[in-house]
Amino acid sequence: MKRVRSLWLAVFLLICLTTFVHAELLNYYGTATITSPANLGVIDLAFTLDVNSGSIQHDTSYILLDKTLLFPVVLPKLLFVNNIPVISNGVPTTCTIEANCVGVGPRVKSGSNLSSTAFSLTTDDFISTVSGRTVTRKVALVSAPTGVSSNGASLTGTYTETITGLTPQPVVVTGTFFLVRPTVQTIVVGLKDQNGDGCIDLNEIRAAGSNSEIIEFSDMSQALHLYYNPLANLKICPNTGDLTGEQTIKDALNEFYATQKK
Repeated sequence: MKRVRSLWLAVFLLICLTTFVHAELLNYYGTATITSPANLGVIDLAFTLDVNSGSIQHDTSYILLDKTLLFPVVLPKLLFVNNIPVISNGVPTTCTIEANCVGVGPRVKSGSNLSSTAFSLTTDDFISTVSGRTVTRKVALVSAPTGVSSNGASLTGTYTETITGLTPQPVVVTGTFFLVRPTVQTIVVGLKDQNGDGCIDLNEIRAAGSNSEIIEFSDMSQALHLYYNPLANLKICPNTGDLTGEQTIKDALNEFYATQKK
């Protein structure tokens, strides 16, 4: 059990085992840290991957746009019912009517693969606007065998993005990536803004039954569940623990992540 001791990360978590709502599709969440041609910081990454015998399927594997702002919608949109894409005989149902139509990001190119010991992924080329110019982009992720762990639930490796049309020669952006497939769901129980002041204080944390000085994650996927949970946008009240100003739970997680990288 991994322990993170911090007054400003006092949150009550209940960890329980769950299963994926769609047996064929795997969601991965994480980040890429860009280091070349300059240190450009950390970007969010998220993918839905449809894996069949180690091969990632093109039509049903794509970048998840609700977790990142850096990639465009790539048509056609897909039909979703109860937040699950409708797939028939391995083919997603496309649609043009806005009701239940969901825009997804660039698809993953055929030939990409994921197993318990190997991972490589390249997206189709896609069009974006950068500095007012229309450019062509593609993203590639590659893991060495040591970068695939927990039977493929945790992936680390090299991030490469190629941008063509921005300059006379293609621009190659590189860095590292980290992705996890949540195998355990973090459910926040009882924690809420009880007095309606728009923030969470120690009394409200204690009322939820938590230890106000400890937050525990059994693995990084649980931390990412919290990070992407709407709860993470709640503010922590000033003078809660060692905080002196307004800060959201997500802000606190970002701050902690930054300190651990130094």
